Amino acid sequence: MSMEKLVRQAARAIVTNIACLKEKLNVLVICGLHNKTLAEHITLESYAMKAYPYLWVFDEKIFLKNVKILCEDEIAILPEYLRSLLENSNVIIWLSQFDDLEKFPLGVRKAMISFWDTVEEAIKAKPRLYVNLLSAKCMEYMSINYEQYLKSFIKAVNVNYSKIRRFGNALASKLNEKSKFMFMTRKALI
Repeated sequence: MSMEKLVRQAARAIVTNIACLKEKLNVLVICGLHNKTLAEHITLESYAMKAYPYLWVFDEKIFLKNVKILCEDEIAILPEYLRSLLENSNVIIWLSQFDDLEKFPLGVRKAMISFWDTVEEAIKAKPRLYVNLLSAKCMEYMSINYEQYLKSFIKAVNVNYSKIRRFGNALASKLNEKSKFMFMTRKALI
């Protein structure tokens, strides 16, 4: 199966089995350039569910190219139109938006972190799903084959959620019957 089809399957699983989107929900999908393909498929799958998605792609290259003319105070501000977008979203699916923050000067890096912290604060009461799909560059830096990593990610997302739910409910039922628990590891009794 092609990588494109695998990514599409992962997006479908994220939308239907993890985020459990429903009709007419306003869905905000946030991503960086490095995971835009998955975000686009999530957006398309959201449309297929008859939800109303909006794709917000954060392009850190724009900031890198213009780092000398950017005002840190302006970067850190969350404009009202973005705050409105956040407030009017019913569900947020947030894929990792940075590729490498370390390449920014410290002041710009702090301003960008402040901006995204403000975004996080604005959506803290909203249902949200965080999807941490690292970049190929990051995987290569850690000496991990990106294609293998992507296949593992997709395999982890495409599981039998009904079976997991049944098993989890059965385990919870058994645990609810007990008043004391003993956890054991190879090294110690907890």
